[in-house]
Parts: sequence; C-alpha cells; structure tokens
Amino acid sequence: MATRARPTGRTRELNAPTEELPSGTTKAGDRPQVQLTLLHHPDPARVGDRAIVPPNGVALSRTGPDFERAGGGEPWPIADSFVSRSPIHIAGNVIRRPAEAATLTVDGTPLEGERVISAEALSRGVVLELGGRVVLLLHVVPAHERIREHHGLLGESAAIHALRRTIAQVAPTPVPVLLRGETGSGKELVAQALHSASSRSDGPCLSVNLAAVASTVAASELFGHAKGAFTGATGDHAGFFARADGGTLFLDEIGEAPIEVQVMLLRTLETGVVRPVGGRDEVKVDVRLVTATDADLARAADEGRFRPALLHRLAGYEIHLPPLRARKDDLGILLLGFLREELARLGVPDKLGSGDPKNPWLPAAVVGRLARYDWPGNVRQLRNVARHIAISGRDADVVPLDQGLERLLTMVTAPTPSGPGAATPAAALTEKESRRRPSDVTEEELMTALKKNRFRLEPTAVDLRITRPSLYMLIDKSTRLRKAKDIPRDELLRLNDELNGDVDAMAEKLEVSSRGLYLRLRELQRTAE
Repeated sequence: MATRARPTGRTRELNAPTEELPSGTTKAGDRPQVQLTLLHHPDPARVGDRAIVPPNGVALSRTGPDFERAGGGEPWPIADSFVSRSPIHIAGNVIRRPAEAATLTVDGTPLEGERVISAEALSRGVVLELGGRVVLLLHVVPAHERIREHHGLLGESAAIHALRRTIAQVAPTPVPVLLRGETGSGKELVAQALHSASSRSDGPCLSVNLAAVASTVAASELFGHAKGAFTGATGDHAGFFARADGGTLFLDEIGEAPIEVQVMLLRTLETGVVRPVGGRDEVKVDVRLVTATDADLARAADEGRFRPALLHRLAGYEIHLPPLRARKDDLGILLLGFLREELARLGVPDKLGSGDPKNPWLPAAVVGRLARYDWPGNVRQLRNVARHIAISGRDADVVPLDQGLERLLTMVTAPTPSGPGAATPAAALTEKESRRRPSDVTEEELMTALKKNRFRLEPTAVDLRITRPSLYMLIDKSTRLRKAKDIPRDELLRLNDELNGDVDAMAEKLEVSSRGLYLRLRELQRTAE
C-alpha cells in the first residue's frame, strides 16, 4: 500500500475515537447518521470499515474519506491504486459523479451525473460499486452503543450490538427465553451465546429441532422412556431434559410441539421434574430452557393449536432477532467469515488473500449482486452461498461465474416484493385459503419441489402451498423417494464427517428428506451410546 500523509485535523475530528464508558460500551451520537460501510475491498482486512457521512457531505475517492478500521488502528481511506483520486460527492440524499471520477453503480445501475436517493432506499441501504473494485453500503445508522463482548456473533451493525447487549443482560438470569425471528436468522447461535454467557457455561448445551422430530417419538426424545414403555424400548432411555441437567436446552420450532408434549413441557417448567414415558418415578432436573419460533404462537393459541399457559411460561423474556436485510452492513463481514471457514475446510485457507491485486479472487461484482438481495433465508442462506462460492473457486485464480453460481446469483438478485401489501411466501402460507390439499400434490410435483429446494422441508412446503406436517405425510407415502432409514450406516457416517454434520447439505447430496435423515442420525447416535 502506498504511503500517505497523516489524516488532516478536520478528518481526525470526524473520525475521532469516542469517549470510553465504564459499561464497556462507547458513546454514540443522539441522532441517526448516514454511514458508508465497506462490504468488499481487494484487501479482505478492510471489510467492515466504516465512515460517517457528515451533514455537509463527503468526497468519495481513493484518498478519502478516512474509514474507521473494523479491526482497530488508524483511520484510513480506500487506498486502492486502481480507484480514481477524482472524488464522487455524496451530500444528504444526492450522489454526484463527475465524468473524470471512477465508475460507479448505484443499486446495480451505472451512474452518469447525479442521482437523488429516496428516503426509503437510504433506510434500506444503497449498494455502491466503485471502480469495479470496492463495494460500499450507504445507509442510515441509528444511535447505538458498541458492545465489546461479541458472544460469538459476527458483525458490527447497530442491530447486532443491540442483540449482544440483550444477551449480556438476560444470560445471567434463570428465566426461560423465547427467541423470535425468521428462518435462518441465527436462533441456535443466540441460544448458545446465552448459555456461554451464563453461570451454566460449564454444563451441557443441547439443541433439538422439534420440526424434525416425529410426533410419535417427541415425548420419548424430550423426557426419556422406561424399558418396555413401547415396542422397541429395549432399555431405559434418558431424554434431552435429563441429559441437559445443569445446563441449557434449546428447543427450536417450538410451535411444532404436539399438544401432549406441550402439556408435559408446562408441567416440567412448573415443577422442575420430568417423568419418562412409561416410567413411575419422577426425575428432578435443573435446566435453563430456551425456545425459538418463526410462527405466530398467539394465533396458534387462539386456534387451539398451542396452549396459552405454556406460551406465557416460555416467554419469560422474548428476544427478537434481526433479519439479515435489517443488518445488511454486516453482509461483508459475514460473507468473509463463512468463506474463510469453507476454504479452510477445503484445504485452501489462504485463498482469500491470494491472487493478482488487479484481479482479486473474489470479484467486487459478485459481492455487489449479493448485497442487493434481501435474503429471505437470512444468515443460513448466506452461508450456503459462501459454500458454493468456495467450492466453485477453490482451484481458480478468480471465482468463476459457472452455471451453478450464475443461476444462484440470478435467483438471489431477482426482484423482492416490498411495500405494505407485499406478503412473503411464508406469510402467504399461513392464510388458509392459499393452502392446497395434500391429495392434490402429485408425486412429480413433490420430487420437483424437493430438488428445487435442495430437500429442505420448509421452503418445499411453501412452494407446494401445504403445511409441513402434510409434507411429512407425502414423503412417508412416496414410492419414488429414497428413505433415510435405508441408507447404509457407513455411508451416512462418512458423509456426516465429510460435511461436518450439516444435515441440509447431507440431505441434498443423498436426495432424502432432511427430517428423515435427522431421525436416522439420532437413531445411530442412540445406538452408539
């Protein structure tokens, strides 16, 4: 990197370190501010750097403004030798690009001259691609405190700092916690953070996805069973509550719990004891319960599908997780973090920092397209995209736009419904009139929808406009689908090690139901015990 003069006094003032507070936070302004955040830079260490846009505007170029370093250190400009020194002017909601300045696209459209940005677009975040080299997000940042302790959560957005602060406040308490958030928003990671930040951190932390547990065995899985309780119960079995004693139990998709299990959960929360299925003796357990859902439990309670008393017990404290589109300034940091993990798993951990400086391994155009997407699958979907990019580019100097990646980018950059009347597919499915009868779904439709959605059950159910239990029934009845129970044990264990326990990825590769695969793996685990 070329040397440069130290920042001027005025720039120093704009980027001066904030006053330290005893609580471990830093002071922020009282009003929301407009900010530029680096989502992509030829130097991966620069991703996440940010600069406040002052009321009188900013000149964006190779030499300015100075960005506060995400990893700490002296503020520094973009400083990429392939970006022009001629500035682009950003003031308020107006972007002006002189002819001699670097090329600039604004939300995917090349800018010549001047563009007025709407307040709605600015609040959503405007993606700027500068000189085909750097991707920035121009967005509004609310006043917030920065929390030093990350609790295992990547990102520097206001939303993620607020979530970290909430975790720090709630973790030391014994109250049950209900996590609310969209699919893929990181609820299991937050549950683990609550456990790690609590006095129970030395104890077990177990996770159960109730949507993947058949209703016929849910009670046995959670509360255990006694020998002879039912056909096949050849010995006593300790359930998740007993195994989580002294620690934390995370129940995802709590809205999928059968009514009889809801009754047992309520009793355990009230008494602190469990009674195994078919057993006579009660067992005392000391478990911090964390549950999660993306369903409307209040509506389910009104319709008699969820017990109101249990809902009140579970929601001792509610935490709402932000969707990825509400923390888009974290996209670059998250993408790099996932890419590093995937590349390390593939045996090429230094791939991100390698290659020709003029043509970095990860092109800015790819990141720009990803940044313009609203991510209905949230962080989980972004991780899957990162895995595809890592595999596609493992042996290349520059990530190739192969058919798979181009199809993926085309899919994720398709227009997303917005506005007051726009309903997401998941929301549309909750309306009874939009659902189909399972008997109307043909075998061919079922196979096509499963393959399209990589054998993930929730998006498959949405596409077919049926409920998830109906989808389970169709899969069980299908004569064309391979069943997880028929896959040899050695093949399953080998693939489990190869894909690091990622059930969705395993289901896609084996072309089986992810629910059935989960149950099969649980069966193998119990056999090993």
